[in-house]
Amino acid sequence: VICNTHAHANYIRALPGMKKKVSVIWNGVKQYNYKPRSHKKPQEFCFVVIARVAYPKNGLRLLQALQIFYERNKFIPSIVWVGRDDTSSKLSILMKQQMVSFLNNYPEISNKFSFAGEKKDVHLFYKSADALLIPSIYEGVPTVLCEAMFAGCPIIASNISDNKKILGSNENLGFLHNPFSPIDICLAIERRINISNKNLRKMTDIARLFAKKHF
Repeated sequence: VICNTHAHANYIRALPGMKKKVSVIWNGVKQYNYKPRSHKKPQEFCFVVIARVAYPKNGLRLLQALQIFYERNKFIPSIVWVGRDDTSSKLSILMKQQMVSFLNNYPEISNKFSFAGEKKDVHLFYKSADALLIPSIYEGVPTVLCEAMFAGCPIIASNISDNKKILGSNENLGFLHNPFSPIDICLAIERRINISNKNLRKMTDIARLFAKKHF
């Protein structure tokens, strides 16, 4: 059995007779050109989510985290959500409705948040974004995480599946958070905002080397 995450492989290995019958191959993606981030004021930052607007992607808690961030810092970065609406699931439809309702009640968030729909040129977002947000509550190794590492785009990701194994327990390749805790998502965003340009460049350089070796 070939899995694309160690987390799933460990689950299958625990089944009767499967201990020595499981291997792991992480996702493979094409390389993206690397572009170091230019210096900006935090108020000018723009983050991107590249995912279906779907229940597992945890959009409502992300908005709640942004509200907490705003209350603590009196500003928020711009957020662009790139991806189609998932209308195949009642939970996904409900989450989108809840997100829209939340944005209607918090203009300070809605003024900085936009749904861009599905795009083919996602590589342009990796190159321009100051971070890729992956707030999912469950998934395998996200292809967008692999692509962002190649593109030198900083990553703020849920501590699920193999994300910790990839980004490091000390967050040396990205910023991890508990996806079920809006305050923890907020704190991960703050760590990205507050990291020095020198340390961020070191992080993204090492992440790109990791991506070349493993993806």
